[in-house]
Amino acid sequence: MRQYETMVLLSPELDEDAVEKKIQGVENHLKENGSEIISVDRLGKKRLAYPINKQRHGTYFVIVYKAEKEVISEMEQGMRLDEETFRYMTTRIEQSVLRKIQKTVEHQAAQAAREES
Repeated sequence: MRQYETMVLLSPELDEDAVEKKIQGVENHLKENGSEIISVDRLGKKRLAYPINKQRHGTYFVIVYKAEKEVISEMEQGMRLDEETFRYMTTRIEQSVLRKIQKTVEHQAAQAAREES
């Protein structure tokens, strides 16, 4: 399995419960198909750079997970058919980037430990 990140832009007209339901739906789809969810970031309502579907704002969330390619295709098809999902983008996170992030985190932790001493 490879690691992916999907950013989703939802309609600003959705209330907090409806947004949570959408996020849970994506999480459930991934889990049911054997994926491992690493993190979910709820970014909230943001102003858009340009109007989408005559809306100036949108609600964002980002989900990072490990999955097979076929699972992502099914998830994206569901988003494509959902009128409340304005946009989505899935990117694969390369192993070299993951190693670099891990080294940076370890370095920052070590530096913080030295400063406390």
